[in-house]
Amino acid sequence: MTLLSNRQTASVKALLGSGGKRLNNPDPTARIHRTGNLLLTGVMIPHGDSLSELLLSDEYDLKFYNPHETRAITILDKPYYLSANFSASYGMWLAENQLNNVGYFSLLARQQSLTLPQLFMLEPYDPNKRIIIMLHGLASSPDTWVGVTNDIFNDEKLRDNYQVWQLFYPTNVPILENRYQIQQLIDNAYQQNDADGNDPASKHGVLIGHSMGAVLGRLMLSNDNLETKLQTQLDTLPANDKNRQLSDLILKVSSADTIKSRLQLSPLKGIDDAVFISAPFRGTDFADRWFTKALRRIIQLPAGFAQTIQGNLKSIATEGELAQNPLGALYLENGASQLSDKSSFIQLTKDVSIADGIEYHSIIANDDPDIAQGIANLQDDSPLLDLSQPVTDSDSTQSITQSSRNTASRSDNNTSTIGSNVIDNSNKAGQEGENTTKEGPAKIASINVDGQLSDELTKDLSDGIVPYASAHLEGAKSETIITGGHSIQETPQAVLTLRKILRQHLRDYPIENK
Repeated sequence: MTLLSNRQTASVKALLGSGGKRLNNPDPTARIHRTGNLLLTGVMIPHGDSLSELLLSDEYDLKFYNPHETRAITILDKPYYLSANFSASYGMWLAENQLNNVGYFSLLARQQSLTLPQLFMLEPYDPNKRIIIMLHGLASSPDTWVGVTNDIFNDEKLRDNYQVWQLFYPTNVPILENRYQIQQLIDNAYQQNDADGNDPASKHGVLIGHSMGAVLGRLMLSNDNLETKLQTQLDTLPANDKNRQLSDLILKVSSADTIKSRLQLSPLKGIDDAVFISAPFRGTDFADRWFTKALRRIIQLPAGFAQTIQGNLKSIATEGELAQNPLGALYLENGASQLSDKSSFIQLTKDVSIADGIEYHSIIANDDPDIAQGIANLQDDSPLLDLSQPVTDSDSTQSITQSSRNTASRSDNNTSTIGSNVIDNSNKAGQEGENTTKEGPAKIASINVDGQLSDELTKDLSDGIVPYASAHLEGAKSETIITGGHSIQETPQAVLTLRKILRQHLRDYPIENK
């Protein structure tokens, strides 16, 4: 691996602590960070035309190869396959940017001033690889995608056909503002790399979002116009109420173009598949519990954000009054507060539709194994999966490895091999042997949901933060329920599910290289 001298060497945390000036360049192209690490495999080749000459030679040629492009070299007319660590450059990038706690830092630091998102390309742009865009959630960072990204780099089929772009954005900023800024940044990245839009990379991309990132992702794949819905909310305000005065003032100090650009949604070009993980599309009451309310009080909007509007409005209204005003809440309420199921933002966006031609998948976490068992019993043809031990994957001989967690993969047929255990998923509910292993009942870790689940069955289904009713989307190409908590994207089950979705996407849209 080689390190480029002009790469970003200061950590994101250090840049935030210094006031974030380098991270807030108004020019989006300055916030598109190309990889600073190039993956190379070095080979030392002794001089000679025969084996004996090679063994006795004291002269060598040192050659470096890009393992993405060169799989084998020829020595004495015989092929020698190169070894490579495809995660090495990613590991170096993680180490240099120190992303572990930067999400909390950007959310809570009272004086920090990060207001604009950053895009990181994890490898040099390849015109023949599909693009995967990853959006993290609240108080998080690209570090949340370590398991998924490692799996892509270590799966030959995925590695050869996808390149990863990861976004880092301040989660204290109002969500519609973040949507606008992130979409501008992604559009610029496409334009910068393929102005004509003719590369295979500019077509059939995939967006993956977790939690708040999934909420943002759905907004970026919609062509809804929120102006009409917002006007309906404003029209319900009493004619002489202070809320109406606040609305008039916001409209006065904001340009019409600024407001429209935040409210008129348009789908990202080049993306036609999406995966939403633990998504609070209809909000969560978790944001209104006493300890989250206390946390929300110390979350500050970044310095300089909507400064003129805030100054004018606070002279005539309290923060509470601003939050109750639909237009004021959209502009001035922090991102965490907007995820409340009672917020103006959720009321405005909960029914946003995804544009025609875009397929989407849902991965929903469930923290109650008993509920998972009940759902599994009703899913006659849906595979039941125990991922507590390694599983053979008929689609790939590789296994998923995430840090010190268990490895996992999956067979697409009705029998999954789990170590020495076998789960036979072909039985219907109620038949003898249903959902059992040779060593007893199987642990239900992942369920593909086929058909509509009853409200009674799902009313208590939740990941501890987001209820099923908030995360479920009608029309999803697939819906997978995984046993676990809100950060389900870190688990082998979720990594496996994403792998299957990405592989199917390649089958649906095979790449024709230029």
